[in-house]
Amino acid sequence: MDDGRSVLVLTNPYDVTADVVLRLLAERRVPVARVDPGADLHTVASLTATYRTGDQRGTLRTASRELDTTRIRSVWVRRPTPYEGPQGLSDQDRRFAAEQALPIAHAVVAYLAELRLIFGAFDFVVTTAGDWHFLECNPNGQWAWQPTETTTAIAHAIADELERGPDT
Repeated sequence: MDDGRSVLVLTNPYDVTADVVLRLLAERRVPVARVDPGADLHTVASLTATYRTGDQRGTLRTASRELDTTRIRSVWVRRPTPYEGPQGLSDQDRRFAAEQALPIAHAVVAYLAELRLIFGAFDFVVTTAGDWHFLECNPNGQWAWQPTETTTAIAHAIADELERGPDT
């Protein structure tokens, strides 16, 4: 199902779990743009955007390609490098940026069900008394360490969804 629209993958360059899915998408000839927003947007990539009533467009430029944001079929947020801000930030400013990320992360977790995520790795803590406590639903849980049959099945399921894109 190649309609020319790209899959945007936001992850670090050492994400072997993403590599498994990206190989499948490449075999299927699905265009993919891989960007690490925590690092690339400060060095080798740029994003420009225009928002008007009823019109949103933009361009993501990397060292190897230019992506029209209106032609993105799906986005996979895997494991981007943590945002540390641009070079030259003072330690105080860097700490402030990191502290602001935590409340945002909590708000995102609260809305996961509303976002209808297709994949989630749930983390719990179980006390010695057997009480379960929910920690997080991780949409980017590691799974490439599973037995080959399991890894292959998960990779195919994620690649199928990324290739398909949204139902809208």
